[in-house]
Amino acid sequence: MDKFVIVGGFLCFAADVFAIASLATPEWVVTDFAGSVRLGLTVMCQKSDGQPEVCITPELPQEWLATLVFMILGVIALTLTCCLLVLSPWKPTIVDAAKWIVFIGMIVFCLAALTFPLGFQMPEIGGRPYKLPHGTHVGPSFFLYIFCIVFTIASELFIFKVCPLLLR
Repeated sequence: MDKFVIVGGFLCFAADVFAIASLATPEWVVTDFAGSVRLGLTVMCQKSDGQPEVCITPELPQEWLATLVFMILGVIALTLTCCLLVLSPWKPTIVDAAKWIVFIGMIVFCLAALTFPLGFQMPEIGGRPYKLPHGTHVGPSFFLYIFCIVFTIASELFIFKVCPLLLR
């Protein structure tokens, strides 16, 4: 197995970890008005001053449900790519399938990135599509997701062996 494919596999695994971590934490959008509200794709947590934090599963806008579906499909694609790359020393032709699966993963992650800000108009946020209101910002979960996209693209470049061409 080529060393670039091995590096691509490690980057793909790291992207998968970032994606799962971003889904597992409810800090995609954070508001700091009279306490704090943390919104995730599946849960909303609110903490008022002097009160314990309360987490509920809110009714999500269609845009965030689509983002969640795209994220799950991307995680499946990355996990499948990692598994295929682990099996590739015994069957080298599997790398060709892994290349295209990670490419599909990158596409669905980019679709999620385009769809997510459309949900800023939900009542809990009070913004407009692609525009958050003052005092509201994207949280660490969103940045983990951005790292996931960057690592997915980097892994794809290594698996497709584009990086050796760029390094010459």
